[in-house]
Amino acid sequence: MTYWFPDGGGVARPEQAALAAIQRFDGTRVTLDRDPAGNLLIARSPTGKDLVFKYDRGNKVVEISQKSGGRFFILTTLPATWHK
Repeated sequence: MTYWFPDGGGVARPEQAALAAIQRFDGTRVTLDRDPAGNLLIARSPTGKDLVFKYDRGNKVVEISQKSGGRFFILTTLPATWHK
């Protein structure tokens, strides 16, 4: 496995250097799209089965969905107390 990180030049905050992709030995790659705060928004699979993450105002994951064929299926919704 190869782990891809953005170029570290000029990084001022840890979220700017968050993991960007994971590549398997066969060359397939999962890319990780993030917002400016470093929150993971989409894990893009080479097969098109993307995972979409939603956050509350406190930057806690509250929902993970799978995008497949243009439709969203809710995999889990985390309770507000889950992160404590």
